[in-house]
Amino acid sequence: MRLAWLLLLGLAACNSDALHEGGSDGGDVADLGQPVCDGKTEAECTGGCVADYCQFCGCGQSFVGCRATTDAPKPCPALSCPAGICCWGLNETQCKASDATLGCTAVSCPDCDGKLTLYQGCFGPAMGAPACPALICPARCTHNADCRPNEFCQPPGSTWSESCLSDGDCGGGWCIDNGCYSTRGTCESLGV
Repeated sequence: MRLAWLLLLGLAACNSDALHEGGSDGGDVADLGQPVCDGKTEAECTGGCVADYCQFCGCGQSFVGCRATTDAPKPCPALSCPAGICCWGLNETQCKASDATLGCTAVSCPDCDGKLTLYQGCFGPAMGAPACPALICPARCTHNADCRPNEFCQPPGSTWSESCLSDGDCGGGWCIDNGCYSTRGTCESLGV
């Protein structure tokens, strides 16, 4: 009788769901010693499991599933919204520092001196760059010949160097009357 009882107990143990993946006792170890990760929440995705994330139409990434560290990540679904939506609204510093995977580009337009200083916005790879606005700038000059008759080229304030022959001598500035300036001069009337 004892032998029959032991056989029955052994047979019950072999057929127990607890020995199979995701058994009824809440176990999380598969038959081959691999962790069972599929179906876990983001918070539960630990101990040999890794959380997968995808970027959707909103900014940032969203949890999409849990998998064993030995399994390959599942591909993210194609987006039904324009890429780069997360770039919009960032200031210039934030845009330049944003995650490279977003593909954000800080777009600036030229000022009256031709330098890219007028920040227009942060744009994603599929958004395209905006057209730069038309500027109303005073007549700018680097030589008297740049001005109309009866005008001369008035340098803008103080120089940082008195020894230049061309703009190339000024490291990105302007050479006016042999002095380097950070901006071009303005055409002023001779008062004639």
